[in-house]
Amino acid sequence: KGNTEPVQIDSEKETITKERVTFEIYYRDGIDTTMSIEFRNKDYEITAIYNPGFNDEMLILTGERKNSRGGKNG
Repeated sequence: KGNTEPVQIDSEKETITKERVTFEIYYRDGIDTTMSIEFRNKDYEITAIYNPGFNDEMLILTGERKNSRGGKNG
């Protein structure tokens, strides 16, 4: 599942959007929000972790990546 948040424009006139994707994986111990997920050659920062039922069978991970266009380097 995925979606994109509304566009933001920073002080350098750079357009920034956030792409948010949800991943369902089998439970793995030690996953935290300092980690990232590589999916289809894109890196997503893990922003949320949910263990449904707290039964250590599945994890639902939310990942985000920022897309930018324009500005000084765009």
